[in-house]
Amino acid sequence: MRKKGFTLTELLGVIVVLGILALLSFPPIINQIKRSKEGISEATSSLIYNAADLYIKDDPDTYPMKKDHVYCVTLQTLVDEHLLFEPLEDASTGKEIELTRVVEIRIGEDGKITEHNIVKSGNCTEVK
Repeated sequence: MRKKGFTLTELLGVIVVLGILALLSFPPIINQIKRSKEGISEATSSLIYNAADLYIKDDPDTYPMKKDHVYCVTLQTLVDEHLLFEPLEDASTGKEIELTRVVEIRIGEDGKITEHNIVKSGNCTEVK
């Protein structure tokens, strides 16, 4: 008569396989969580980009829309110009965004804004 159940070897084999799967899957999950905490949500980014667009378009003498130009505007400048309001918080996480960050704006061949990036203050210098 055979008893129902698993042998110790079978249980250990399942535990080893689950352990290997855990080791392979946890690092990417942890990295994704870290990136999401550091990043800014799409809604907040869009709001910041629109404020930066308004700012540079209001001063064409300082920010001419010419091919391959790159302009940088600090978030503090956008707050000072009342295009954004302090404290600036991320919509999804509720975390406050540092006003020392810079919006990098690239102008394309047709003289229109083609790309935005929010970078750390040392990576881009603001035109004044």
